[in-house]
Amino acid sequence: MGSNACAQQCCKQEGSEVFLESSLPVIVERHSSTSPVKGALLDFNSTTIPVLPAILGVEIHTDHLDLLKGSDKGSDKGSDIDSAGKSDVEISSSDQDDDVAETGYFTQELDELARLANGPQDVPERRAPFTFSTGSVYDGEWLGNHRHGMGKQTWKNGATYEGQWTRNKADGMGRFQHSCGGTYVGQWHSNMAHGRGVYYHTGDLTSYHGEWSNDLQHGNGVQVWAEGTRYEGQFFKGSKQGFGIYNWPDKSQYLGGWDCNAINGKGECFSNDGRHFMGSWHDCVIHGVGAYQWPNGEEY
Repeated sequence: MGSNACAQQCCKQEGSEVFLESSLPVIVERHSSTSPVKGALLDFNSTTIPVLPAILGVEIHTDHLDLLKGSDKGSDKGSDIDSAGKSDVEISSSDQDDDVAETGYFTQELDELARLANGPQDVPERRAPFTFSTGSVYDGEWLGNHRHGMGKQTWKNGATYEGQWTRNKADGMGRFQHSCGGTYVGQWHSNMAHGRGVYYHTGDLTSYHGEWSNDLQHGNGVQVWAEGTRYEGQFFKGSKQGFGIYNWPDKSQYLGGWDCNAINGKGECFSNDGRHFMGSWHDCVIHGVGAYQWPNGEEY
């Protein structure tokens, strides 16, 4: 669990905002093994993302092929991807108050739970809502003194987790909502986003749909920003790494290799004015052997 902001962007975006899709594809798989449970708070077989509002667009004046072919890494060239911010969206740690930040949402009541009377251990049972000394409230199923089965916990700062629990840990399918507006819906393991899931933020209109490992984007995924920028490709421990396609709102596009959130290796960039570069890249700038083509037929 880190202390990143609720929906930290993958890359520093440059240029004016344009149109965001009115609805986003959901790639959380339906899990036939997750059958509806009597008294369940959510039906995880029909999980969807609410429609996000559109953002009115204005003309984009910056050509991104020009930005990416600069050689001075310290200049403004390439700054919309260059030295990108981390692309991880850590689910359970951001926007916490001081007490929660020290202990973590799911673990701060463990000592109090251990002191509770240990009830029946054979099958989960539904009990009346329980209020912890921290002010958090749990409403759901129990197995002895463990939150176990389907349940919802609401923390004092307004954050909630609603879904499946296994002996006091978020485990299975669940939805975590931050008080700041960020929400994760998908698979969990041992209190962390793990498997396939969707993160979206209703405030800054960012979203990520894809695979997760230990609270970090890991595997294949799609990340979208409010101004229309979109990355589709591979992630490794929270960073863009491997092959990916990056689309700018002005219709420019890059397809190729990534390493540590930066364009690296072999790739192609298509400019919105018809120019095209195919070749080698290093830290988001053209570097090494390549072919540059202009709309009038000139080549280099």
